Amino acid sequence: MALLRRKDYLPDERLPLELQQSRVRSDTSPDHGHEFMEMVLVVDGAGTHVHGSCAYPISRGDLFVIASGQKHAYVAPRGLEVLLFLYDEAHFLERFPELSRLSGYGGFFHLEPGLRARHRRLGKVSLPAQMVSRFTGLAAEIRAEKESRREGYALRSALLFAGMLVEICRAFSEDRTPLSRELRRLGDVISTLEARFDESWSLGGLAALVNVSESTLTRYFKSSTGKTPIEYLTDVRLARARSMLLATDLTVAEVARRSGFADGNYLARTFRSRMHMTPSEFRRRGAGTANAGSGS
Repeated sequence: MALLRRKDYLPDERLPLELQQSRVRSDTSPDHGHEFMEMVLVVDGAGTHVHGSCAYPISRGDLFVIASGQKHAYVAPRGLEVLLFLYDEAHFLERFPELSRLSGYGGFFHLEPGLRARHRRLGKVSLPAQMVSRFTGLAAEIRAEKESRREGYALRSALLFAGMLVEICRAFSEDRTPLSRELRRLGDVISTLEARFDESWSLGGLAALVNVSESTLTRYFKSSTGKTPIEYLTDVRLARARSMLLATDLTVAEVARRSGFADGNYLARTFRSRMHMTPSEFRRRGAGTANAGSGS
């Protein structure tokens, strides 16, 4: 599978967002993924979308996300026209941290793409015609801002796009299908873990947070993410620890405390198990890479 690189498709570091609107005239090949997020809005026509191992019908108003690394394609297009939003999610969450805490964000942008690719269970948003027209108008504004390169173009474009994401979360949160409710619950757990990763969590505490049983929460998580809730929490903590090891001079013990691990020994065991090196070795290798890059 070919992997479309971020540097090739999102070259503007100030605004890692590209918009493309095109008519799909023939079948495409499911032979590529991306190093970035892709959000698809069907603005006209219909067809079949192949995502991972599944295929499902799409038509005007359907909105769905392809997560980084997932392959996809279009089959049997019938007047199919799509508006693509290619973007670096981390950039927008850093600028607008409240986005990840919106009800529905984790469910729609993180859980639903993986669940859909593996199980053909759809939690997509279907927008009414008026909203499709408004989104295409906002997309045109963003494109005009990007092309103008006027002072503040990156800020205004980011604000317009963030506003669209808010509306999408609202639309998803208002959906009353059982799957959407399930994904919102899981998304609420994920948002909580992302924001409060340094707190002490048990499976029972997480299940109580969204009013489901421990077995139900674990089943939902495994189906959607391939991980248990505690495994997901460990991954979040490990990512924070790696970031702190590279960006700060904090001791390993302090990094462990701030990232939610009980102590430096637990962090070290997790590093050896997941990354086959100690935290100190990871820091030295990261520093060596940075120094090599800065001297070139």
